[in-house]
This record gives sequence, structure tokens and C-alpha cells, in this order.
Amino acid sequence: MNLADLMTVLTFLGCPVAAGLAAASEKAGWFTILFIAFGAAMGFAGRYCVGRLAYLLLFACCKQSRAWLSAPLFAAYMFAPMIAALGMMGLTSELTSWLVRHIL
Repeated sequence: MNLADLMTVLTFLGCPVAAGLAAASEKAGWFTILFIAFGAAMGFAGRYCVGRLAYLLLFACCKQSRAWLSAPLFAAYMFAPMIAALGMMGLTSELTSWLVRHIL
């Protein structure tokens, strides 16, 4: 498993957990299950975006003609998917908290 796949799986599994924790901390009760489903939908969308970003950077890094040209792209490949995955989980958590406060 490479970093791109790891960040893809982390986003897919982390978003429902983040949504569930946010809903439970806002005391949503049994509606937490609905917000976990919302987190799963966000995780599915985030999985697609993070995976595309990671593989775009990886393939751009591999296609460089000189090694020194690929070093910044490899550094971006190492950190950009992590930042995007954690950002997606944070966005899911904040959106869930906002929805719980304004809907329930």
C-alpha cells in the first residue's frame, strides 16, 4: 500500500468517525447514526478527491526528466494528501456540529 492508498482509506474511514464524534459531542442522541451516514457520504467524496490529488502528484513526480525536478513534487506527494485528508475530516466534523446545532 502506498501513501496515496493509505490517505484514501484514512479519509474514507475517518470521516464517519469524525461525524459520529461531533454528533455525539453535540448530544444528538439516536440521530448520531444519521450523521454517521452523512460522514460516510462525505468520506466517499473525500476519498475520490484525495486519491485523485495523490495520484496526480505521484505520476507527475515520476514523469520528470531530471531527479532534481521531481524532488518538490515528491515532497508535495508526501504532505498534500495528508493535509487534504485531515482537512476533509475536520470539515466533516465542523459541518456535522453545525448541522446538529441548527437542525436539532
